[in-house]
Amino acid sequence: MDMNFFERGSWFLDQARNRRYPNATQLSKIKRVSPKTAARIIQKLKSEFDAPLQYNRSVRGYELLDPEFKLPLLCRFTPEEIEALEDAIRFLKMHSKIEKAKILYRLLKRGIE
Repeated sequence: MDMNFFERGSWFLDQARNRRYPNATQLSKIKRVSPKTAARIIQKLKSEFDAPLQYNRSVRGYELLDPEFKLPLLCRFTPEEIEALEDAIRFLKMHSKIEKAKILYRLLKRGIE
């Protein structure tokens, strides 16, 4: 997952969570991305991460319908970091650290969901 997406998406969600009603124009100006990129970020939040964002025409911005919503843990990691975690699980299993491997696996799985 792209760290820039996580940082930008988190900013957008925080703004919506705090009822600042962000929109693509604000996102593009604050995070210095094109308006098309800003729109793609918002769309990705909604379609790929099921962010409960709803556009409010009266304030010309988005609101977050569930203030407890957060991006999954693993969208903060690069593919290489995820692979390293998977390698660590295999290493722990090879060295009979099954319980620790299970804990790390649950953490990894929880981040994917």
